[in-house]
Amino acid sequence: RMGEAARKRIEESFSWDVAAKKTLEVYEEVL
Repeated sequence: RMGEAARKRIEESFSWDVAAKKTLEVYEEVL
């Protein structure tokens, strides 16, 4: 059970990291 919660947290933080990188790329294109 602990493993499931940890995996979910890792997946959430990973998706946020990917979203942040995409956002930065868009900002660089606009500027």
